Amino acid sequence: MFTFTKVLEKRFPRLLGRDRVTGQALRFVVVGGVKIAEQNRQKAIRFAEGEGESVRLRAEGEAKGIRAKGEAEGARILAIGESTAKAYELQNKAVGAQGVTAIEIAKQVAAGNVKVTPDFLVQGGDNLGGLFSAYLTTLMTAKASAAEAKDKAVPAKG
Repeated sequence: MFTFTKVLEKRFPRLLGRDRVTGQALRFVVVGGVKIAEQNRQKAIRFAEGEGESVRLRAEGEAKGIRAKGEAEGARILAIGESTAKAYELQNKAVGAQGVTAIEIAKQVAAGNVKVTPDFLVQGGDNLGGLFSAYLTTLMTAKASAAEAKDKAVPAKG
């Protein structure tokens, strides 16, 4: 049956031929051991296949979850864009293009994104004094900006 048994018969002919009971027992142990080894091998293969399948299924599940989240986020962004476009179209019909522009400018000013007033106002009676005051103000502003940038760059110790 097994080639291993034939190898045993060739290598140990006296042991197997002399005592029939010992020979039978040895064959049983060898054949049984081979069968157990084969079963262990099959068990390890099945376990590895099952583990691989488990990893594959988990990865597929994670991929489907990520894909679903991405599609939902894309649909959300698309819905926001479409509703914003529809709102602008309705505003345009209601107040006209110039009205929409004026509303958007007012929104930007209110949000603080557009500067309306200057940081410094220089006034002077004569022309030379006004120019000198403007120059000094420019120098002071540059120094203040440099000091402010330096303060932001250096982290506070605490």
